[in-house]
Amino acid sequence: MKLLPHLAVFFILATAHNASSAHAPTGVRSVGLTKNGQAAKPGKNAIRFENTIRQSSVRFVLNNSVSPQRYSIETMLGGVAVFDYNNDGLLDIFFTNGAAIPSLDKSDASYSNRLYRNNGDGTFTDVTAKAGLSGTGYSMGVAVGDYDNDGWEDLYVAGYDRNHLYRNNGNGTFTDVTTKAGVSGISHGVKPWAVAAGWFDYDRDGRLDLIVANYLDYDLKTAAHCQSEGHPAYCTPDGFAGTANILYHNNGDGTFTDVSDTSRISRYVGKAMGVAIADYDGDGYPDIFISNDTFQNFLLHNNGDSTFTDVALEAGAAFTGSGALVAGMGADFRDLDNDGRPDIFHTAMFGNTFPLYHNLGGGAFEDVTGSSGLATATKRLTAWGTGIYDFDNDGLKDLFIAGGEILDNSEQIVHRPAALPDMVFRNLGGLRFSAVPTGGGGIRRSIEALPSGI
Repeated sequence: MKLLPHLAVFFILATAHNASSAHAPTGVRSVGLTKNGQAAKPGKNAIRFENTIRQSSVRFVLNNSVSPQRYSIETMLGGVAVFDYNNDGLLDIFFTNGAAIPSLDKSDASYSNRLYRNNGDGTFTDVTAKAGLSGTGYSMGVAVGDYDNDGWEDLYVAGYDRNHLYRNNGNGTFTDVTTKAGVSGISHGVKPWAVAAGWFDYDRDGRLDLIVANYLDYDLKTAAHCQSEGHPAYCTPDGFAGTANILYHNNGDGTFTDVSDTSRISRYVGKAMGVAIADYDGDGYPDIFISNDTFQNFLLHNNGDSTFTDVALEAGAAFTGSGALVAGMGADFRDLDNDGRPDIFHTAMFGNTFPLYHNLGGGAFEDVTGSSGLATATKRLTAWGTGIYDFDNDGLKDLFIAGGEILDNSEQIVHRPAALPDMVFRNLGGLRFSAVPTGGGGIRRSIEALPSGI
Protein backbone atom coordinates (compact mmCIF):
# COMPACT_ATOMS: atom_id res chain seq x y z
CA MET A 1 0.00 0.00 0.00
CA LYS A 2 1.50 3.32 -1.02
CA LEU A 3 1.46 6.13 1.52
CA LEU A 4 -0.85 8.95 0.59
CA PRO A 5 1.21 11.99 -0.44
CA HIS A 6 1.76 14.79 2.03
CA LEU A 7 0.69 17.90 0.13
CA ALA A 8 0.99 21.48 1.20
CA VAL A 9 -2.48 22.76 2.05
CA PHE A 10 -2.98 26.47 2.73
CA PHE A 11 -5.87 27.86 4.69
CA ILE A 12 -6.72 31.55 4.84
CA LEU A 13 -8.37 32.38 8.14
CA ALA A 14 -11.55 34.34 7.65
CA THR A 15 -13.08 35.97 10.73
CA ALA A 16 -15.20 38.62 9.08
CA HIS A 17 -18.36 36.51 9.16
CA ASN A 18 -20.78 37.04 12.02
CA ALA A 19 -21.72 33.84 13.85
CA SER A 20 -25.32 34.34 12.83
CA SER A 21 -24.53 34.33 9.12
CA ALA A 22 -25.48 31.43 6.90
CA HIS A 23 -21.81 30.68 6.25
CA ALA A 24 -20.77 30.33 9.87
CA PRO A 25 -20.36 26.99 11.65
CA THR A 26 -23.24 26.10 13.90
CA GLY A 27 -23.14 25.02 17.50
CA VAL A 28 -20.00 27.03 18.34
CA ARG A 29 -20.29 29.81 20.87
CA SER A 30 -17.55 31.67 22.70
CA VAL A 31 -18.12 32.36 26.38
CA GLY A 32 -14.58 33.22 27.42
CA LEU A 33 -13.23 34.48 30.69
CA THR A 34 -11.39 37.75 31.10
CA LYS A 35 -8.19 37.96 33.12
CA ASN A 36 -10.15 38.76 36.28
CA GLY A 37 -12.26 35.64 35.81
CA GLN A 38 -15.40 37.43 34.61
CA ALA A 39 -17.34 36.07 31.67
CA ALA A 40 -16.31 37.59 28.37
CA LYS A 41 -18.79 38.56 25.72
CA PRO A 42 -19.66 35.79 23.25
CA GLY A 43 -17.38 35.85 20.23
CA LYS A 44 -18.84 37.52 17.17
CA ASN A 45 -16.61 35.82 14.64
CA ALA A 46 -16.84 32.28 13.40
CA ILE A 47 -13.63 30.41 12.73
CA ARG A 48 -13.58 29.68 9.01
CA PHE A 49 -10.73 28.72 6.70
CA GLU A 50 -10.49 28.64 2.94
CA ASN A 51 -8.07 26.39 1.07
CA THR A 52 -6.00 28.67 -1.19
CA ILE A 53 -3.27 26.24 -2.27
CA ARG A 54 -4.04 26.40 -5.99
CA GLN A 55 -3.82 30.16 -6.36
CA SER A 56 -0.82 30.36 -4.01
CA SER A 57 1.57 28.72 -6.53
CA VAL A 58 2.96 26.53 -3.75
CA ARG A 59 3.51 23.11 -5.32
CA PHE A 60 5.28 21.30 -2.52
CA VAL A 61 4.62 17.56 -2.20
CA LEU A 62 6.40 15.73 0.60
CA ASN A 63 8.27 12.60 -0.47
CA ASN A 64 8.90 10.24 2.43
CA SER A 65 10.13 7.40 0.19
CA VAL A 66 7.75 4.70 1.40
CA SER A 67 9.47 1.33 1.31
CA PRO A 68 8.15 -2.25 1.36
CA GLN A 69 10.00 -2.64 4.67
CA ARG A 70 8.08 0.24 6.29
CA TYR A 71 11.00 1.90 8.06
CA SER A 72 9.80 3.93 11.03
CA ILE A 73 11.43 7.16 9.85
CA GLU A 74 8.92 7.28 6.99
CA THR A 75 6.15 8.29 9.40
CA MET A 76 7.83 11.36 10.92
CA LEU A 77 7.79 14.03 8.20
CA GLY A 78 7.44 16.87 7.75
CA GLY A 79 8.29 20.06 9.52
CA VAL A 80 7.06 23.50 8.49
CA ALA A 81 8.40 26.94 9.44
CA VAL A 82 6.62 30.21 8.72
CA PHE A 83 9.01 33.15 9.07
CA ASP A 84 10.17 36.34 7.35
CA TYR A 85 13.52 35.26 5.92
CA ASN A 86 14.15 38.46 3.90
CA ASN A 87 12.77 41.03 6.37
CA ASP A 88 10.22 42.44 3.94
CA GLY A 89 7.40 42.21 6.48
CA LEU A 90 5.82 39.18 4.79
CA LEU A 91 5.84 35.64 6.19
CA ASP A 92 7.55 33.05 4.00
CA ILE A 93 7.30 29.25 4.22
CA PHE A 94 9.95 26.54 4.60
CA PHE A 95 9.18 22.83 4.27
CA THR A 96 11.41 19.92 5.25
CA ASN A 97 11.44 16.82 3.07
CA GLY A 98 12.59 13.21 3.00
CA ALA A 99 15.26 11.39 1.03
CA ALA A 100 15.67 8.15 -0.87
CA ILE A 101 15.69 5.05 1.34
CA PRO A 102 18.01 3.40 2.21
CA SER A 103 20.66 5.71 0.65
CA LEU A 104 19.19 8.84 2.36
CA ASP A 105 20.20 10.80 -0.72
CA LYS A 106 18.39 13.98 -1.82
CA SER A 107 19.82 14.23 -5.35
CA ASP A 108 16.36 13.72 -6.85
CA ALA A 109 14.60 17.11 -6.75
CA SER A 110 11.46 15.50 -5.35
CA TYR A 111 13.29 15.15 -2.02
CA SER A 112 14.40 18.77 -1.78
CA ASN A 113 13.49 20.91 1.19
CA ARG A 114 11.65 23.98 -0.07
CA LEU A 115 11.60 27.70 0.68
CA TYR A 116 8.76 29.78 -0.74
CA ARG A 117 9.00 33.58 -0.76
CA ASN A 118 5.81 35.49 -0.05
CA ASN A 119 5.03 37.83 -2.96
CA GLY A 120 2.54 39.85 -0.95
CA ASP A 121 -0.40 39.13 -3.24
CA GLY A 122 -1.44 35.70 -2.01
CA THR A 123 1.14 33.93 -4.16
CA PHE A 124 4.56 32.49 -3.40
CA THR A 125 7.73 31.89 -5.42
CA ASP A 126 9.99 28.87 -4.95
CA VAL A 127 13.41 30.35 -4.09
CA THR A 128 14.98 27.16 -2.72
CA ALA A 129 17.86 26.93 -5.17
CA LYS A 130 18.81 30.61 -4.87
CA ALA A 131 18.61 30.43 -1.09
CA GLY A 132 20.76 27.28 -0.92
CA LEU A 133 18.25 25.36 1.17
CA SER A 134 17.69 22.17 -0.84
CA GLY A 135 19.34 20.31 2.01
CA THR A 136 20.87 16.88 2.48
CA GLY A 137 19.68 13.83 4.36
CA TYR A 138 16.31 12.80 5.73
CA SER A 139 14.95 16.06 7.21
CA MET A 140 12.21 16.32 9.82
CA GLY A 141 11.74 19.18 12.29
CA VAL A 142 12.78 22.81 11.82
CA ALA A 143 13.38 25.64 14.29
CA VAL A 144 13.71 29.35 13.47
CA GLY A 145 15.82 31.81 15.46
CA ASP A 146 18.37 34.59 15.06
CA TYR A 147 21.24 32.85 16.83
CA ASP A 148 23.89 35.46 15.93
CA ASN A 149 21.78 38.57 16.65
CA ASP A 150 22.35 40.08 13.21
CA GLY A 151 18.64 40.75 12.64
CA TRP A 152 18.11 37.86 10.21
CA GLU A 153 16.30 34.65 11.12
CA ASP A 154 18.34 31.45 10.81
CA LEU A 155 17.19 27.84 10.39
CA TYR A 156 18.04 24.66 12.27
CA VAL A 157 16.84 21.47 10.56
CA ALA A 158 16.66 18.24 12.58
CA GLY A 159 16.67 14.86 10.90
CA TYR A 160 17.34 11.16 11.07
CA ASP A 161 20.87 10.95 9.70
CA ARG A 162 22.05 14.54 10.10
CA ASN A 163 21.08 17.96 11.43
CA HIS A 164 21.88 21.30 9.80
CA LEU A 165 22.28 24.91 10.88
CA TYR A 166 21.71 27.37 8.04
CA ARG A 167 22.90 30.93 8.67
CA ASN A 168 20.83 33.64 6.99
CA ASN A 169 23.29 35.83 5.05
CA GLY A 170 20.80 38.70 4.75
CA ASN A 171 20.88 38.70 0.95
CA GLY A 172 18.34 35.99 0.23
CA THR A 173 20.84 33.16 0.69
CA PHE A 174 21.78 30.81 3.51
CA THR A 175 25.08 29.11 4.38
CA ASP A 176 25.37 25.70 6.01
CA VAL A 177 27.51 26.42 9.09
CA THR A 178 26.77 23.17 10.95
CA THR A 179 30.36 22.00 11.25
CA LYS A 180 31.76 25.40 12.15
CA ALA A 181 29.05 25.97 14.74
CA GLY A 182 29.40 22.50 16.26
CA VAL A 183 25.70 21.58 16.19
CA SER A 184 25.69 18.44 14.04
CA GLY A 185 23.57 16.54 16.55
CA ILE A 186 26.32 13.96 17.06
CA SER A 187 26.59 13.09 20.74
CA HIS A 188 29.32 10.86 22.17
CA GLY A 189 30.20 9.75 18.65
CA VAL A 190 26.63 8.81 17.71
CA LYS A 191 24.06 10.72 15.64
CA PRO A 192 20.67 10.18 17.32
CA TRP A 193 17.45 10.40 15.35
CA ALA A 194 16.34 14.01 15.89
CA VAL A 195 12.68 14.90 15.42
CA ALA A 196 12.38 18.48 16.68
CA ALA A 197 14.35 21.41 18.04
CA GLY A 198 13.80 24.77 19.71
CA TRP A 199 15.70 28.03 20.23
CA PHE A 200 15.64 29.73 23.63
CA ASP A 201 17.95 31.70 25.89
CA TYR A 202 18.18 29.37 28.87
CA ASP A 203 20.89 31.35 30.73
CA ARG A 204 19.58 34.84 29.88
CA ASP A 205 22.86 36.02 28.34
CA GLY A 206 21.08 37.56 25.33
CA ARG A 207 21.99 34.75 22.94
CA LEU A 208 19.74 31.95 21.68
CA ASP A 209 20.69 28.45 22.76
CA LEU A 210 19.39 25.26 21.14
CA ILE A 211 17.55 22.20 22.45
CA VAL A 212 17.43 19.18 20.12
CA ALA A 213 14.74 16.55 20.79
CA ASN A 214 15.89 13.02 19.93
CA TYR A 215 13.68 9.98 19.40
CA LEU A 216 14.66 6.30 19.06
CA ASP A 217 17.92 4.37 18.89
CA TYR A 218 17.14 3.25 15.35
CA ASP A 219 19.34 1.91 12.56
CA LEU A 220 18.01 1.24 9.06
CA LYS A 221 20.53 -1.58 8.63
CA THR A 222 19.32 -3.55 11.63
CA ALA A 223 15.73 -2.36 12.06
CA ALA A 224 13.11 -5.08 12.37
CA HIS A 225 10.41 -5.37 9.73
CA CYS A 226 6.96 -5.66 11.25
CA GLN A 227 3.64 -7.01 10.04
CA SER A 228 0.08 -6.77 11.26
CA GLU A 229 -2.88 -8.78 10.00
CA GLY A 230 -0.58 -10.17 7.31
CA HIS A 231 0.31 -6.71 5.97
CA PRO A 232 3.57 -4.75 6.27
CA ALA A 233 3.32 -2.24 9.11
CA TYR A 234 5.42 0.30 10.94
CA CYS A 235 6.87 -1.11 14.17
CA THR A 236 5.78 0.39 17.47
CA PRO A 237 8.41 2.36 19.43
CA ASP A 238 8.17 -0.15 22.29
CA GLY A 239 10.84 -2.33 20.74
CA PHE A 240 13.46 0.44 20.62
CA ALA A 241 15.43 2.25 23.28
CA GLY A 242 15.10 6.01 23.62
CA THR A 243 17.92 8.51 23.21
CA ALA A 244 19.12 11.51 25.20
CA ASN A 245 18.27 15.03 24.09
CA ILE A 246 20.98 17.60 23.38
CA LEU A 247 21.42 21.13 24.72
CA TYR A 248 23.80 23.49 22.91
CA HIS A 249 25.05 26.67 24.60
CA ASN A 250 25.60 29.66 22.31
CA ASN A 251 29.16 30.93 22.79
CA GLY A 252 28.46 34.23 21.03
CA ASP A 253 31.14 33.78 18.37
CA GLY A 254 29.18 31.65 15.91
CA THR A 255 29.97 28.42 17.77
CA PHE A 256 28.11 26.32 20.30
CA THR A 257 29.15 24.01 23.13
CA ASP A 258 27.33 20.76 23.89
CA VAL A 259 26.32 21.18 27.54
CA SER A 260 23.93 18.22 27.66
CA ASP A 261 25.90 16.51 30.41
CA THR A 262 26.76 19.53 32.58
CA SER A 263 23.20 20.85 32.32
CA ARG A 264 21.84 17.38 33.25
CA ILE A 265 19.66 17.34 30.12
CA SER A 266 21.26 14.06 28.99
CA ARG A 267 20.23 12.33 32.23
CA TYR A 268 16.64 12.19 31.04
CA VAL A 269 16.43 9.64 28.25
CA GLY A 270 13.05 9.34 26.56
CA LYS A 271 11.50 9.08 23.11
CA ALA A 272 10.95 12.74 22.29
CA MET A 273 8.44 13.78 19.68
CA GLY A 274 7.66 17.36 20.66
CA VAL A 275 9.37 20.20 22.49
CA ALA A 276 7.83 23.41 23.86
CA ILE A 277 9.37 26.16 25.95
CA ALA A 278 7.87 28.54 28.53
CA ASP A 279 8.55 29.89 32.01
CA TYR A 280 5.87 27.88 33.77
CA ASP A 281 6.71 28.97 37.34
CA GLY A 282 7.37 32.65 36.72
CA ASP A 283 10.94 32.65 38.02
CA GLY A 284 12.26 34.41 34.91
CA TYR A 285 13.99 31.36 33.45
CA PRO A 286 12.52 29.42 30.48
CA ASP A 287 11.67 25.78 31.12
CA ILE A 288 11.28 22.87 28.67
CA PHE A 289 8.39 20.48 28.15
CA ILE A 290 9.11 17.35 26.09
CA SER A 291 6.33 15.03 24.98
CA ASN A 292 7.55 11.45 24.71
CA ASP A 293 6.15 8.58 22.68
CA THR A 294 4.84 5.79 24.96
CA PHE A 295 7.12 7.12 27.68
CA GLN A 296 6.55 9.60 30.48
CA ASN A 297 6.79 13.28 29.55
CA PHE A 298 9.59 15.51 30.79
CA LEU A 299 9.10 18.91 32.39
CA LEU A 300 12.65 20.22 32.65
CA HIS A 301 12.76 22.96 35.25
CA ASN A 302 15.43 25.58 34.65
CA ASN A 303 17.28 25.89 37.96
CA GLY A 304 18.79 29.25 36.99
CA ASP A 305 22.35 27.94 37.31
CA SER A 306 22.60 26.38 33.82
CA THR A 307 21.19 23.07 35.04
CA PHE A 308 17.78 21.45 34.61
CA THR A 309 15.75 19.01 36.70
CA ASP A 310 12.87 16.87 35.46
CA VAL A 311 9.90 17.67 37.70
CA ALA A 312 7.14 16.27 35.48
CA LEU A 313 6.11 13.54 37.91
CA GLU A 314 5.69 15.77 40.95
CA ALA A 315 4.19 18.57 38.82
CA GLY A 316 1.52 16.26 37.41
CA ALA A 317 2.55 16.40 33.74
CA ALA A 318 4.42 13.10 33.30
CA PHE A 319 1.33 10.93 32.80
CA THR A 320 -2.37 11.50 32.28
CA GLY A 321 -4.55 12.13 35.30
CA SER A 322 -5.30 8.41 35.45
CA GLY A 323 -1.60 7.55 35.42
CA ALA A 324 -1.56 6.33 31.82
CA LEU A 325 1.15 6.70 29.20
CA VAL A 326 0.21 8.08 25.79
CA ALA A 327 1.98 8.28 22.45
CA GLY A 328 2.96 11.92 22.92
CA MET A 329 3.59 13.87 19.73
CA GLY A 330 3.47 17.61 19.03
CA ALA A 331 3.32 20.00 22.00
CA ASP A 332 2.63 23.64 22.81
CA PHE A 333 3.06 25.55 26.06
CA ARG A 334 0.85 28.67 26.30
CA ASP A 335 -1.68 30.33 28.56
CA LEU A 336 -5.13 29.05 27.60
CA ASP A 337 -7.24 30.61 30.34
CA ASN A 338 -5.61 34.06 30.60
CA ASP A 339 -4.44 33.56 34.17
CA GLY A 340 -0.88 34.50 33.29
CA ARG A 341 0.45 30.95 33.55
CA PRO A 342 1.33 28.78 30.51
CA ASP A 343 -0.61 25.52 30.15
CA ILE A 344 0.50 22.40 28.28
CA PHE A 345 -1.27 20.69 25.39
CA HIS A 346 0.04 17.85 23.28
CA THR A 347 -1.30 15.49 20.65
CA ALA A 348 -1.23 11.69 20.72
CA MET A 349 -2.69 8.73 18.84
CA PHE A 350 -6.01 6.94 18.46
CA GLY A 351 -7.38 5.73 21.79
CA ASN A 352 -5.16 7.96 23.95
CA THR A 353 -6.97 11.33 24.00
CA PHE A 354 -4.84 14.50 23.71
CA PRO A 355 -3.80 15.66 27.19
CA LEU A 356 -4.35 19.21 28.42
CA TYR A 357 -2.53 20.15 31.62
CA HIS A 358 -3.77 23.26 33.43
CA ASN A 359 -1.07 25.23 35.22
CA LEU A 360 -2.34 25.73 38.78
CA GLY A 361 0.62 27.80 39.90
CA GLY A 362 3.11 26.80 42.54
CA GLY A 363 4.71 24.33 40.13
CA ALA A 364 1.62 22.11 39.85
CA PHE A 365 -0.46 21.03 36.84
CA GLU A 366 -3.85 19.33 36.64
CA ASP A 367 -5.02 17.09 33.81
CA VAL A 368 -8.24 18.75 32.63
CA THR A 369 -8.59 16.77 29.39
CA GLY A 370 -11.94 15.33 30.48
CA SER A 371 -13.57 18.49 31.82
CA SER A 372 -12.33 20.50 28.82
CA GLY A 373 -14.28 18.33 26.38
CA LEU A 374 -11.07 17.20 24.65
CA ALA A 375 -11.16 13.62 25.92
CA THR A 376 -14.33 12.78 24.01
CA ALA A 377 -13.36 14.93 21.03
CA THR A 378 -9.89 13.43 20.53
CA LYS A 379 -10.16 9.81 21.66
CA ARG A 380 -10.68 8.55 18.12
CA LEU A 381 -8.08 10.80 16.51
CA THR A 382 -4.37 10.65 15.75
CA ALA A 383 -2.53 13.93 15.32
CA TRP A 384 1.03 15.15 15.05
CA GLY A 385 1.85 18.86 15.05
CA THR A 386 -0.17 21.31 17.12
CA GLY A 387 -0.37 25.03 17.76
CA ILE A 388 -2.16 27.32 20.21
CA TYR A 389 -3.45 30.55 18.61
CA ASP A 390 -6.41 32.91 18.92
CA PHE A 391 -8.04 32.30 15.55
CA ASP A 392 -11.17 34.37 16.12
CA ASN A 393 -9.66 37.33 17.99
CA ASP A 394 -11.90 36.86 21.02
CA GLY A 395 -8.99 37.00 23.46
CA LEU A 396 -8.98 33.24 24.02
CA LYS A 397 -6.43 30.97 22.40
CA ASP A 398 -7.73 28.05 20.35
CA LEU A 399 -6.12 24.70 19.47
CA PHE A 400 -5.01 23.50 16.04
CA ILE A 401 -3.99 19.88 15.31
CA ALA A 402 -2.55 18.26 12.18
CA GLY A 403 -4.32 14.91 11.79
CA GLY A 404 -3.21 11.72 10.09
CA GLU A 405 -2.97 8.00 10.83
CA ILE A 406 0.42 6.40 11.47
CA LEU A 407 -0.21 3.44 9.17
CA ASP A 408 -0.64 4.24 5.49
CA ASN A 409 -2.57 0.97 5.14
CA SER A 410 -4.64 1.45 8.28
CA GLU A 411 -7.86 0.58 6.44
CA GLN A 412 -6.55 -2.94 5.90
CA ILE A 413 -5.02 -3.37 9.35
CA VAL A 414 -7.17 -1.45 11.85
CA HIS A 415 -10.12 -0.64 9.59
CA ARG A 416 -9.78 3.11 9.94
CA PRO A 417 -9.08 5.71 7.24
CA ALA A 418 -5.45 6.79 6.88
CA ALA A 419 -6.30 10.38 5.93
CA LEU A 420 -7.67 12.36 8.85
CA PRO A 421 -8.75 16.01 8.90
CA ASP A 422 -6.80 18.83 10.43
CA MET A 423 -8.93 20.32 13.19
CA VAL A 424 -9.45 23.43 15.28
CA PHE A 425 -10.89 23.34 18.79
CA ARG A 426 -12.42 26.63 19.75
CA ASN A 427 -11.75 27.95 23.24
CA LEU A 428 -15.12 28.53 24.88
CA GLY A 429 -13.62 29.92 28.07
CA GLY A 430 -13.27 28.20 31.42
CA LEU A 431 -10.83 25.73 29.79
CA ARG A 432 -13.61 24.22 27.69
CA PHE A 433 -13.22 23.52 23.98
CA SER A 434 -15.47 22.63 21.08
CA ALA A 435 -14.47 21.19 17.71
CA VAL A 436 -14.97 23.62 14.85
CA PRO A 437 -16.86 21.71 12.13
CA THR A 438 -14.79 20.56 9.17
CA GLY A 439 -16.17 20.78 5.68
CA GLY A 440 -18.80 23.44 5.21
CA GLY A 441 -17.77 25.95 7.86
CA GLY A 442 -14.47 25.20 9.53
CA ILE A 443 -11.35 23.80 7.88
CA ARG A 444 -12.19 22.81 4.33
CA ARG A 445 -9.98 20.06 2.97
CA SER A 446 -10.08 19.54 -0.78
CA ILE A 447 -7.09 17.17 -0.80
CA GLU A 448 -6.58 14.06 1.27
CA ALA A 449 -3.18 13.86 2.87
CA LEU A 450 -1.32 12.60 5.90
CA PRO A 451 0.17 15.71 7.51
CA SER A 452 2.62 15.64 10.39
CA GLY A 453 4.21 18.94 11.28
CA ILE A 454 2.97 22.50 11.41
